[in-house]
Amino acid sequence: MDPGTNQPFYFANKPEYHQLLEELANGGQAKGRVQELFSLNPEDHLWHLKERDDLARVISKKPYARKWPQSEIKELAHYVLIMCYFHKLSLPIVLSLIEVESSFNPAAISNRGARGMMQIMPETGEYLAKKIGVKWMGEASLHDPKLNIAMALQYLVELRAKFKRTDLILTAYNMGPYALKKKLDNGEEPTFLFYKKVKDGASQYKDPAKAKVVSYMSWSALWL
Repeated sequence: MDPGTNQPFYFANKPEYHQLLEELANGGQAKGRVQELFSLNPEDHLWHLKERDDLARVISKKPYARKWPQSEIKELAHYVLIMCYFHKLSLPIVLSLIEVESSFNPAAISNRGARGMMQIMPETGEYLAKKIGVKWMGEASLHDPKLNIAMALQYLVELRAKFKRTDLILTAYNMGPYALKKKLDNGEEPTFLFYKKVKDGASQYKDPAKAKVVSYMSWSALWL
């Protein structure tokens, strides 16, 4: 707890984090995870903050992030760390997915109309907003980096429940779960090119020489 505010340390100055996690918990899946986040001891807080700063340095080198204020970069880095932990998702995979989808550009729009950092289609975004319990504000919602990431990670969790394997999960993320299921039902083998691209990109976040986001790697690489 932060002695100045009597709020959980992570959220002392950012009540929207606390609110979003509460909304995610009220959505059903993992109520105990919120309490787990809040129960970390002070040593863990300092450790997580170090990971935040290390990840912020990595993000700050991305072309679209070079003009962002450092405070916003740190906020985004901290948010990604928290949400990956909350959903038990691989941090290297998520970071690589953001890189592949948008190069960390929150204003990105694909030829098909997918939007934001993790390239979510508006109809999928509307569904995911309801799923995590946040108000859908139309396509503009998808250009909010934190909200886009929250939606995308929820989507990955749902795809993980359906497809189990990382190669299938990421292929479904790219081409859509119904299209992938149709392929599989027809006995067709997916190309897995998108999965391979994300997997290859994830290595940069596991290599201490390239990105000092190391401590989280020991647990986050186990999940997705």
